[in-house]
Amino acid sequence: MGAMNSGGASGIRAGTRAKLLRLTALVVVGSSLVGCSEAANRFIQMSAQQLIFGPGSATSDMLDASAIPEKYQKYIPQIEKAGEACADVSAPLIAGLIETETSWDPPEVNSDRDRAQGLGQFMPDTWDGDKGKDNGRGRDGNGDNKKDIGEPADAIIAIGDYLCSIAEHVRKLQEEGKIPNVKPDAQLKMPDLMLAGYLRGENVWTNPPPKTTFLSNGMPDVDDPKNKKPQEYADSIIKLAKDKYSKKGVGGNVPAVVGSDRQAIIARAKVWTDAHVPYSQTTYKDGFMADGKTKQRYRTDCSGFVTMAWGVEAGANTTMMTGMTESIKKDALTAGDIILDDDGGNSGHVVLFEKWVDDKRNEYWGYEEAGSTGAIYRKIPYLYFNGSGPYEPRRLKGLK
Repeated sequence: MGAMNSGGASGIRAGTRAKLLRLTALVVVGSSLVGCSEAANRFIQMSAQQLIFGPGSATSDMLDASAIPEKYQKYIPQIEKAGEACADVSAPLIAGLIETETSWDPPEVNSDRDRAQGLGQFMPDTWDGDKGKDNGRGRDGNGDNKKDIGEPADAIIAIGDYLCSIAEHVRKLQEEGKIPNVKPDAQLKMPDLMLAGYLRGENVWTNPPPKTTFLSNGMPDVDDPKNKKPQEYADSIIKLAKDKYSKKGVGGNVPAVVGSDRQAIIARAKVWTDAHVPYSQTTYKDGFMADGKTKQRYRTDCSGFVTMAWGVEAGANTTMMTGMTESIKKDALTAGDIILDDDGGNSGHVVLFEKWVDDKRNEYWGYEEAGSTGAIYRKIPYLYFNGSGPYEPRRLKGLK
C-alpha cells in the first residue's frame, strides 16, 4: 500500500520541522489571569529529552503489546516511540498500519527501486530522498548510524515521523484552502487524511492522479486496482488500532463518560480539574469521545481541555472552535457552553461555562486549562478577567 507514498521529495521533511520545534519549543505557562493568552505569558524552555519523549505521554499505556507478533516483540520500544512522534499518531495506529501494509511479513528487500520495501512499504526513492539533499524519509531506529529500509527498527521510527510530517502538511494545506471540500476553519478528519497521504503521497491534494475525486471530508477517492481506496485504507488501520492493538478495558487518563449531553460534558471536565492536570501545549492525555469507545489523545491546553470535555475529536484549536460553534447571547449561556477568544496561536483562550454565581450574572463558575494554574474550576468575571479578549459566548453546534 505504501508504494504510493512517493511524496518524499516535497518541501516538508518527515519529522524535521516537528523535531526542530520540539527541540526549541517554549512551553506556555500563562498568568492565572490570561490562561492561554500571550499578553502576560512567560515562557519556560523545556529540555530536548522532555519534549521528544513527552512528559505524561500515555502512548505506551495504550498499546496491547501481546498483539504484536512474537518475531517483532523486540521492536515494541520502537513502536511506542514512533507512537509518540506527535499527537496525531499512537503506538496502536503504528501497529495497525504495519499489519495493513505487510501483515508483519514483508517480502525480502532487494535492489528493485520500483517496488515498495520493508515494514513501512517505503519506495526506495522516498526513503533515500533526492541526491545531495537531506529530505529522505529513512530513519535510524536502532542507533547503528544507518538508515536501512529493510531494518524493522528503522522502518518503524520512519513510519511515525512520516505520518506526523503528513499531518503537518495537511494542516498547512487547509490553512491555504487547498484541501478540497474543507474550509480553512473546519475541523480536520484526522488521522484519516494523514493515512490517505501515507497511501497516496502527501501531494495527492495538490497534484492528484487522473480521475481523482474528493469526499466531503477532503479524503481523496482514487480508483486504483492495486490499492484500497484511501478511506477504506484508513478505516482498516483505525479499526485494527482500536480493536486489536489497544488495551481492552483501559480508559486512559480520562474515563469513558458516555454522552454528549451537558451533564456528561461537565463530568468529563471535572476529571481534569480534580486531577489538577498541568497546562502544556506539548503533552497529551488519553480519553474518549462522547460515545465512550473512540479513543483520543487530548492536548492539555485550553482548547484541548474543552474538546475533551465536549467528547469530540481531538485536535481543534481556539481558531477552529469558531467553525465548530455558534454565537449565543449572554442570557442563553448554560452548562457546557464556552466563552471564547478565537485568536490564533497563544493569543486565544477558551473557558467552559458551568453556571452563574448569582442572579446578577456578573460572574460565573467556569472550567479551564490556564497557564499558571493548570486545570481549574473557579469563579470568573464575565466575560473574562480584565486585560484579555475579546471574548464572546458560543455553543457547540448540535448541543441541545
